[in-house]
Amino acid sequence: IEVTTTSGVTSAGGTFVYRQYTGDGSTTAYSVSTSCDANTIIVTQNGVVQAPGTAYNMSPSPSTNLIFTEAPAIADKIDIRFL
Repeated sequence: IEVTTTSGVTSAGGTFVYRQYTGDGSTTAYSVSTSCDANTIIVTQNGVVQAPGTAYNMSPSPSTNLIFTEAPAIADKIDIRFL
């Protein structure tokens, strides 16, 4: 699993944090840097927004453990953005 943590700047001057992972076809659990619930993050897989509660959940909620319902495929790009 490849992990990248980045802090960026929004156009309004605030900051946001996101993490990037690369799927390996078997991992369903990913760690995030801040405890949150599924509705306070945006998760994309290969640029497609994933539905909280359907594609992934935080376990327990709130927590730092993001759990996908199905493991992202090998080389899938996963982005997790904190709101």
